[in-house]
Parts: sequence; structure tokens; C-alpha cells
Amino acid sequence: MVVAIVVIASGAAFFFAVEWLPKYYYYYYDADSNKKGPPFLLIVDLCTTVCGLGNQMFRYAAGLGLALQNPNYTACVFGLEEVGHLAHRHSAFVLDVFPSWRRLEPCPLSISSPRLPFLNRAVDFWPDRMDQFEPPHSTFREFRFDGKRPVLVNGCMQSFKYFQNLPHPFFRLKQQHAARAWLADRGITSVVHVRRGDKLYDGSPPVPLAYYEKAMLGITSRVAVCTDDPSWVQRQALFRNAEISMHEDPGFDMALLAAATEAVIIGIGTFGWWGAYLSKAKRKYFYPTMYIGKLAAGYNESDYIPFGVPGQGEWIPVYP
Repeated sequence: MVVAIVVIASGAAFFFAVEWLPKYYYYYYDADSNKKGPPFLLIVDLCTTVCGLGNQMFRYAAGLGLALQNPNYTACVFGLEEVGHLAHRHSAFVLDVFPSWRRLEPCPLSISSPRLPFLNRAVDFWPDRMDQFEPPHSTFREFRFDGKRPVLVNGCMQSFKYFQNLPHPFFRLKQQHAARAWLADRGITSVVHVRRGDKLYDGSPPVPLAYYEKAMLGITSRVAVCTDDPSWVQRQALFRNAEISMHEDPGFDMALLAAATEAVIIGIGTFGWWGAYLSKAKRKYFYPTMYIGKLAAGYNESDYIPFGVPGQGEWIPVYP
């Protein structure tokens, strides 16, 4: 009986220490008194549970832009601790992308709570004590926060306009030199991204082959292809002479796209978008129907595609 009481009391003390005490300090500390309370935070959710490399890059870059525009906040990123190792399936961001202008610090544990049974942590969003910024996924929304409460930044923010005022380049790819050498050894200056994988079953069909056929009409030299479905690419006559990347490494494949100097052809998705955006290629071909079904309502092409942005080359829609 005594042992049971001790165990229960210990568990309650542990729960209070990791769950309620940090919240009490974070939400109730008197910042207006003579004591210095914690600054209000812009909490950027990296979406490490379900989001891949491209989505994480948009969130992080938008967080940098939000921080630049709202200096009365201290920006931090939530989720870095979950993907900082090879075992995590969405680890490519922390392993392959280096913020070259400024880094966002990991958020303090005081704004999160453990999720049993593995003690992963989730952002504690209390609507009465925290604001939320969650714009449509590819539509730009102005952001000016009043500095009175913490803000949870939880939207996809797939618009270059969120970070258009950042000093460039603000991202550097770890494998960019290796990718440039790989293309140079093969005499290749144009790279194609073919995404199929999840698009075969998520309700957003893959880009039709006719799109790639038309986009490649303007490319006379041999191309490289990075893809999540190399067996399908190998079966297509269009890519008979192409050099297919078999690295199965998202960091390297994005670096391949970014290393193109003549042309980049991308399909649907943020992975290809970032490969093209980071590239200095003269021409960047994209599929104009980027989103289909329920996601189409939040898509704004003028916010998503950086038409006319200096250093971006020419973004060219291709209608199959």
C-alpha cells in the first residue's frame, strides 16, 4: 500500500514538473513587473510528423521571414529534435539543408507537452492564451503581430512572398558540390524531377507524361532525372537516354535540381519547387495545375511561382 502511494505521488510530481510547471512559468510569469519574463515567441511548427523536405523548408523559411518582419517576437522552431537523426523518415531537412543567413533556435520545452507512450512532444496550443497563424497552403497573407501573446505558426505557407525580403541565399544544400560534380562528370546541364509515389493514391494524380514530353521539346541535350519511381522512368521511351539518379537520397536529388544551369523541369510538389528555386537555371518549367481537388482552393499561382523575381530565371508553365 505504501509503495503504491509513493509510486502514485512520484508520478504526479513528475507530471506536474514536465506538464504544468513549465506552462505556469510561460503563461503566467509577470513580464510587466521588475522581473524579466520570457519573451513572446513565434512558434514555427516544422511539421516533422507528416511533412517532407519541401514542406519543412517552406515552414522554416517563412519563419525566418516572419521573424524579420516582427522583431518584437523571438522566433523558434518546433520539431527539430524529432528529425535530427538518420532513423527519422523526415530527417533530410536537418541533415541536408543549412540555413546560411540565420538559424531559428529550437523552442523551449515549456511550450510543449509529452505525448505518451514514447514521450514525443507536441505544441500546447491554448486558444485563450496563444494566437495561431495558419494561412491557406499556397496563398500569401500579410503578417503583423501585436506582440501581446505567443503565436503558433502552423500553416504550410507555400509562398515565396513570405521570405522574399530575406538576404539571399538563406539556404545552402549540404550536397551541392557533390551534385555539381555528378552532373559535370556526365556533361549534363538540365535536370527533370518526376514525382509519382504518393501521387498514385493521395487523390492528386501524378503529372501526365505528355507534360514532360512537351517541356523537353526545348532541351536538345541529355538530361538527368531524379524520381521516387525509377522503374517507371526507365520504361518510358522519353527518358531512354536520360541519366537517372539512383541515390534514393532526397538531399542529393534536391541538390541535383539546384545544380542545373540550363533548365529544370518539375512536376507537382514543394520538393521540386525548392530544387528549381535554389537553381540558377535559365529556364524553369512547371506544371500549371499544381494542386487538384480539395487543395486547389488554397492555391494561388502568383503567390507560389516567383515570376519576374531577380535571379530566378524564367518560370514557364507547360500545358500538356
